[in-house]
Amino acid sequence: MSEDAVDKKAKRNSDLITDETFDRTVDGLLKSLDLKAVNLQRGSYVQNSIPTGALALDLILGGGWPGGRWSVAFGGEGAGKSTLSFFAIATAIKQKIPVFHFDYEGAADPAYMTRIQVKTDWLQEIAARKRVYYRYLQPETGEQAFRFIHRVLRQLPDRDPKDGIPAMFVIDSLPFMTPERRHENDEASPMAQQAKMFSDNIGLMRSPLRSKNCVLYAVNQIRMRPGAYGDPSYEPGGETPKFASDVRLRVSKRSIPQGKGPIEEEPCWDQRGTDRYVYSILRTIKHRCFSPFRETWMRLWFEEGGQPGRGIDPVYDTYQYLIMTGQLVEKKGYYGVTIDGFKGDKRMTWDQFKALILNPANQKESGLNLRELCRAQFGTNEAFERYFGEYGGKLGERAASEETATAASHEREAVETKANTAESTLAIEPTKKKKNKNQKSMDADDMPAEE
Repeated sequence: MSEDAVDKKAKRNSDLITDETFDRTVDGLLKSLDLKAVNLQRGSYVQNSIPTGALALDLILGGGWPGGRWSVAFGGEGAGKSTLSFFAIATAIKQKIPVFHFDYEGAADPAYMTRIQVKTDWLQEIAARKRVYYRYLQPETGEQAFRFIHRVLRQLPDRDPKDGIPAMFVIDSLPFMTPERRHENDEASPMAQQAKMFSDNIGLMRSPLRSKNCVLYAVNQIRMRPGAYGDPSYEPGGETPKFASDVRLRVSKRSIPQGKGPIEEEPCWDQRGTDRYVYSILRTIKHRCFSPFRETWMRLWFEEGGQPGRGIDPVYDTYQYLIMTGQLVEKKGYYGVTIDGFKGDKRMTWDQFKALILNPANQKESGLNLRELCRAQFGTNEAFERYFGEYGGKLGERAASEETATAASHEREAVETKANTAESTLAIEPTKKKKNKNQKSMDADDMPAEE
């Protein structure tokens, strides 16, 4: 083929495939295949998330449970997984976000949820045909929940992350979602059927969950394999929930920090009884839209003056948040709050700090409601700026101190080595051996003659 023919063919192809032609072709394909471009920008972390109810946990999650994502909290027994779901439901209802609660485990306690400020009785709203923001469901099979979520997502229009979250789905918990085939044949292997159920249904929700900007929160457990090599713990449900989830939060029970035993006791804020607490540590194992591998402590308030407690302790949660953002000075048993806008005492004991948080009279004062002042910092991103600045500063100080300690250690080792070498040189210095007069020296005459 001649060069002229090649140039003509290239020119003809360039004329056929123009930018406008390519765009029209792509638009036609998207329309025929029913595909829509989705806004990848998440917007503000706080605006596009549902707060967890714990300030410190919101700090390590980037504002709360993110919209358009699937979040999983997993851990051992009694660590606080279901409590986290109840607090998420409470905050969603306050923001007028409809919540669909699938309780396979039967962990919901109306009295406990009411103390967490979750409204569970919506009969009057249903009778008056008003909008209901909380629906409690107990399906028999796992496919029922997946089908319901998928069909609700299909009915919702595509939503920009800046427009908020239209719905939240809570599943408690994944190991108790029984497959339909298990009901039909109870002699089959339950583990293989459950893993297949997750593999077949979770993929149907991933794309619409993102385009509709809904929140899916699920609870998983940690179990043990007897006689296994290495780490015996595992998460039920196969590998699909791990790979498909966007946020994985591990909840682990811990003993009292800087203390002994699992249960801590303190006087009530009004000195009329005793409060009892247990501790858990929260660590983000995976986070696709924020910085992972961050952790904080949580104190669960299970007894208040002889009565059932309120779940996540707001006093210790506020303390953790102020420490993580560098706005609390602790010295000789006194605590100084340095947050802007605070009008309370600058120097308090722990009992005074506790009364400041729990006293209902202080919650009505703008300058004394410490938790509201902390919450306001999320809206201006001051919370994250302080957190990452404080966290980075601590890392820098730690690295500098470790480097200084390493250099001092090397210098000390060099001095010790030099001293040891000098001592050994003096101790092992060779001495001239005196020659015995009676000993004959071997000279040429004493050498054996060669035959």
